[in-house]
Amino acid sequence: MIARLAYPALLTLGVLAIYWKFTLSNQFSWFDGPDHVNQVIPWLEMQAREWHAGRLPILDPHQWAGTALLAQNQPGTLHPINWILFSLPLKYGRLQIPILNGYFVLMHLIGAWCMFALARAQRISRPSSVVVALGYGCGGFMAAVQWPQMLNGVGYLPLVLLCWLRYLRQPGQYLFAATAGALTGLISLAGHHSAPELTLVLVTVVTAYRLFTRWSLPRAGRVGAGLLVYGLFFALIGAVLALPAIEFWRESLRWVGTKAPVSWNDAVPYAAHRQYSLGAASLPGFVISGFYADGPQNPFLGVTFFALAIQGYLARRGAFANLLLC
Repeated sequence: MIARLAYPALLTLGVLAIYWKFTLSNQFSWFDGPDHVNQVIPWLEMQAREWHAGRLPILDPHQWAGTALLAQNQPGTLHPINWILFSLPLKYGRLQIPILNGYFVLMHLIGAWCMFALARAQRISRPSSVVVALGYGCGGFMAAVQWPQMLNGVGYLPLVLLCWLRYLRQPGQYLFAATAGALTGLISLAGHHSAPELTLVLVTVVTAYRLFTRWSLPRAGRVGAGLLVYGLFFALIGAVLALPAIEFWRESLRWVGTKAPVSWNDAVPYAAHRQYSLGAASLPGFVISGFYADGPQNPFLGVTFFALAIQGYLARRGAFANLLLC
């Protein structure tokens, strides 16, 4: 029992130590870009004031001559972690910087805790699970990205994979499929489309790989039924944002770096996708710091995590290890 609590506590201390500038100092903050200062923090503060006034924030009257918060998706109005933030004390009607820093660290803690749960479910030892969890919660995507609408979603991704893998191992246990779908819906409530898209791609790849390596017609039928359950629960929870967003997109124009804006049914030019993609030339950036010339974000994990991943693969070869290494 002590060991079961000690390692999650050690993981928590590790995350707090990595982000010591936010947890042990009052001299730093994470919101240092124009998006954070001019958009994200005003979103959060406006919603917090509405919460303190006893109202559910639906409309932001202060930006773009009034905008619907739910239809925009990204303000994260319905995400439970944001409800905690909105409920905390304000100072002069504004969110306090120490609280915002704690909110930022909490998002990384959630990612680390969820990855620890996934690693333990794969029978990885507790010390190794702590290392894996620190690599996920404090490295790669979660280290490079600062937008809370992205971080709030991707932190739960390991739990989706955990539940879906359990369903693939026990086809017909629809509770696991439903839980995976509901968690994906929760991810979508965080706001940004990147995390749910990554999750859906991961579920698709894992499912295809498992069917390819263990093909049988009855198993394929049960997996297909599980996908239907997964999609149903994802749709039921995600619809609360998706339906307003569809209406909003129909009436909106979007600037994507081209001379003219695009509407919701116009194809986004390839150049815009190319600008925000991580190409093959940036793959060494996982090991070499700063090596991501053709990518928008630093994917750096470091030599240590890369070497440990190779060592773990060599020690535990198998279908799942092959998939995760890819």
